[in-house]
Amino acid sequence: MDSVASALLSQEEEHAAVNCCINIQRRLLRDSSDPFSLNDKIFVKNFRLNKDAFKSVLTIMEEELGRSVKSSSVTPISRLMAVLRFFAEGSYQHGVGKDFDVGLAQSTFSKTLTKTLNILERRLCPVWIQL
Repeated sequence: MDSVASALLSQEEEHAAVNCCINIQRRLLRDSSDPFSLNDKIFVKNFRLNKDAFKSVLTIMEEELGRSVKSSSVTPISRLMAVLRFFAEGSYQHGVGKDFDVGLAQSTFSKTLTKTLNILERRLCPVWIQL
């Protein structure tokens, strides 16, 4: 009986180690992605903003969010890329979930979307929307 328990424990430890490596690889891929390396036409198609406007909004996001403190936290540029990609596509699964440069889990994206929308509503809407 002890051998069965130790075999199950060994499999669980191996599975946890593999998942940890996969998560690290995904985070490194996401953090190393540079949206500014895209040509202008593809950039506007993906994010519906030109690079200058994106940088302006990113500056506001960085002011509001501050620097990332956890190694696993999503950087402000990744947050903005994911949210703008979502707005451009209108669908989570295709535009954000399967995108190699903005890959976020659905639960992470949901939290990111909420925080980003609050920042945009507080900082950009009063400046750009006049009723």
